[in-house]
Amino acid sequence: MSEELKPCPFCGGKAVIEVIEPHRHIICKMPVYKGGAFIECTECGCAISGETETEATEKWNRRMNDPEKVVKQLEEYRSEMEQFGCDGIVTDMIEIVKGGGVDAKTDS
Repeated sequence: MSEELKPCPFCGGKAVIEVIEPHRHIICKMPVYKGGAFIECTECGCAISGETETEATEKWNRRMNDPEKVVKQLEEYRSEMEQFGCDGIVTDMIEIVKGGGVDAKTDS
């Protein structure tokens, strides 16, 4: 990978990437897992995935300059996360974006 991961857009924490190669779970007879790349913030747990390391990195490093659009997308995402009990994290993210987030303080 040539592109460096930017800090978390929500809390400014360090991001880490894990690439999982295609594999098969023989014991539980699951279908072949096609693999993928996952990026997660070590501070707040914000995460994103992609089919490849490059795709995940491009998604992670993309920043929106329209906070209202980000809040709208997070509000839609919050309803999806309610089923997992994670809607509070998304609520925190919305408050961070409304307050300017990391990008308002840094030039990332």
